[in-house]
Amino acid sequence: MIPTVEWKNGIVMMLDQTKLPFEIVYQECKDYQTVARGIRELWVRGAPAIGCAAAYGVALEALRPAFASLADFHRSLEAAFAELAHEEAEAQRLAAASGDFWSPWHRVDGWQLNAEAHHDFVFVEGGAEHRVRVRFGGDAPVVSIAGREYHGKSMKTRAVRDGDDWHVLCDGIYRRLSLKPELSDADEEAAGSLTAPMPGRIVKVMAKAGAKVGKGEPLLILEAMKMEHTITAPTDGTVRTIHYGAGEQVLEGAELVTLE
Repeated sequence: MIPTVEWKNGIVMMLDQTKLPFEIVYQECKDYQTVARGIRELWVRGAPAIGCAAAYGVALEALRPAFASLADFHRSLEAAFAELAHEEAEAQRLAAASGDFWSPWHRVDGWQLNAEAHHDFVFVEGGAEHRVRVRFGGDAPVVSIAGREYHGKSMKTRAVRDGDDWHVLCDGIYRRLSLKPELSDADEEAAGSLTAPMPGRIVKVMAKAGAKVGKGEPLLILEAMKMEHTITAPTDGTVRTIHYGAGEQVLEGAELVTLE
């Protein structure tokens, strides 16, 4: 019997049912985000298996250490709020110079249409990334760091900005954190993978695994909303994996092709 979902050495092994019956492929899920992706992209199917996978995802998050030390948390938190304060001051300066101080385009509260108001930051220190989300909408901002929500006590810190770097002094410990540019993740994602813009059906695959492709070269055709959408290479590269074949249904956000 082939297990659908199992726990191995702290990793959730999920049988990718989109590959059946031609291949038996197990996807390694090392965090709850990958488990959620597997459920969303139909790696696992059926209510019992989905429920088991979701429980494993919760276990992964519960076992994941948040920070090496309290100081790690404090400096990421301080850097996030310092960056927000800097953005607000810069927005107020631009608003005053624009002649329309009350324009909503000068707001820095993370407002988005039909979505929660939030700011996302990624701070880098010694190669390690600290992801911070600050959500607005209540009596006070709510901070999530590395996916975990924190409700901490007040603390006294000092932060000084130097370009994209924040020099943070917290509890007598000095650290320098670099703010990762907002577009860098998007650029990396575009260069490495392509996802379905909406649910649909693959009608034709032009690319082959291992083939070299140029920027703008057609890779496959997706039929959605009674229209055909040509998925093209966002950059020069080599096709590493084609995740779906002609005739297969895909969900919105499903990874179609991986480039390297």
